[in-house]
Amino acid sequence: MKPEDPCEDVEKLQKKLKLMTTLLELSKKFNSAMTFRSLFRLVVKEASSALDAERGSIFVVDSERDLLWTEIAQGTKRIEISKDDGIAGWVARNGKAYISNEPYNDKVFNKNIDLERNFKTRNIAALPLLNRTGRVIGVFEIINKKDGGFSKLDMELLEGLAGQVSISLETVLANEEIRRSFESFIEVMAATIDAKRPIMAGHSERVSMYAVIIARRMQLSKSQVEAVRLAGLLHDYGKIGIPDSILQKSSKLTDEEYTLVKEHVVITKKILRKIRFSDDLKMVYEIAGYHHERVDGNGYPQGLKGCQIPLEAKILAVVDAFDAAVSEREYKKSKACDVVLSEIIEDSGKAYDPDVVNAFCESYEEIIKVKKRYDRKYK
Repeated sequence: MKPEDPCEDVEKLQKKLKLMTTLLELSKKFNSAMTFRSLFRLVVKEASSALDAERGSIFVVDSERDLLWTEIAQGTKRIEISKDDGIAGWVARNGKAYISNEPYNDKVFNKNIDLERNFKTRNIAALPLLNRTGRVIGVFEIINKKDGGFSKLDMELLEGLAGQVSISLETVLANEEIRRSFESFIEVMAATIDAKRPIMAGHSERVSMYAVIIARRMQLSKSQVEAVRLAGLLHDYGKIGIPDSILQKSSKLTDEEYTLVKEHVVITKKILRKIRFSDDLKMVYEIAGYHHERVDGNGYPQGLKGCQIPLEAKILAVVDAFDAAVSEREYKKSKACDVVLSEIIEDSGKAYDPDVVNAFCESYEEIIKVKKRYDRKYK
């Protein structure tokens, strides 16, 4: 019997230690991913580097449409493939790993995908991504390991990676579903108030889009941009508490009626305050509730002035006034965009914040393009 070589045992232990260290480091990175796109990029970068491979990918199983998709794939557009197609499809159907070191001689491999992407697969390892109940939710692929085929140690690393990616992917997909549900809820709220006055169709969407353009121009943070987007969609929601007879009145409002209309921002603020926004979006209710304040202190509901008004609310003030002025209402005809632009510039420092007005002017052409697109949508 051949005696065991202690050097071999040491080498195996060193490789195992390196493997565990790599998995631990990658686990921390994968768990930090908040979206599919960020997870995808991390997996592609880190897994490819760890295995010295050209490419990596994550395919997500769409059970309703019976296909696999990946949102981005290194320089290509979104890819969708049938669950009956290729190695990824085989893995998704069977829930087992699949390795092919000569894919062009492998009947399971679909070379048409390579042809579409102008790419040559020399070797490929694909592993199922399972959720906590054992259901296949995706497929993890590593393509073109540079030093040839996949070794036993490579497969141990891949299996460990697949386990970590599975946990992260399940979390990311759950978060994406929550986000989509929340987004649908917000869109329904915005559509509800616009539906209350058909002539207002698209107003909330346009204000939201214009506000995002200005916020980005002013280099606000991502969370500020998102907050102003949501506030734009919901800024008029309080009008749900104002009688239709007043909102749709074609003649001049009485002082009493106008006072009642102004209450819509107070109602908006109260309603939005009850929505559980995340910490970085908790100012949405104030942004929406202060969009009729003026920098000179002559606005409503509180008569705030200058720096007392959140910057995001100052942005809404400008874009809301613009869209209202260039749109037809029961009580007035629409004005030309250039005329309204001049009026906004004239009111800079009085009704509107000068920095916001400057950003509006710089973004004017982009805003007009968005307006034309929405005009076609609601024509």
